Amino acid sequence: MRLPDIKMPNTLKTDITILKALLSIVFFICFCHLVTAILNHLLTFCVAATIFILFNTFRRAQRLRHPNFLDIQPPRIQISAEREAEWRESRRGHFEQRFDADRMAQATRDDEYQRESERLWQDEQRRKIEEFRLHQRHICTRATTQVFEEWRRDCRTLLQTPELITSMPRLPHSPCPNDLCDTRAAQLGICSHLLKLLYKVSRLDEIEMKDELRLWLPNGARVNQVGESCRKQMLGMANEITQVLQEILKDL
Repeated sequence: MRLPDIKMPNTLKTDITILKALLSIVFFICFCHLVTAILNHLLTFCVAATIFILFNTFRRAQRLRHPNFLDIQPPRIQISAEREAEWRESRRGHFEQRFDADRMAQATRDDEYQRESERLWQDEQRRKIEEFRLHQRHICTRATTQVFEEWRRDCRTLLQTPELITSMPRLPHSPCPNDLCDTRAAQLGICSHLLKLLYKVSRLDEIEMKDELRLWLPNGARVNQVGESCRKQMLGMANEITQVLQEILKDL
């Protein structure tokens, strides 16, 4: 069933039209107020930013114009700068103390290293000397020892009649147990190291050593009775042998 059409009065239509117009005006006014508020905030922000930039520019200009900028700073900024200077000074003192401590520690380590190196070197030298003493008997071979004993017997036999001596026998050259020795006794033909070693391995006791020393004394009766032709050689041999025998007897 279709409803009948209801016709609105003309006055009601007019009121609705007026109401719509008023609402449009109110909406437009609110929109304008909103835009104005936004613009005001933007303007305030721009003004604040401009003032901040100008203030910083002024401070930089003042800093460039015044080398001693701390003198014109506010008291609070000056206090901060003084504290920073004190902090830097304390840090520098701390670093200097650390540097001095490290330097002293390094010097101590160097001294300890030097002492340890010297100790190791001395131990090495003592070890080499001990090895030399242990092996020196093996260096002097049986043949060399036998030749030395024959030489001693020949010399003692000749010294029984010193006035008849025309020349003294010399020992054959043999290597010295000391690797660094390159000397050789002028009259004996061997160095004092080897002569001392030969006397030690000859197994002479102290009494026999002293008897050997008396036999070879340069101012002894037997040496002085040698003829002029052999006197120089005999005195040279006596001096060399006497010196070695005195060293051996001193060590006994």
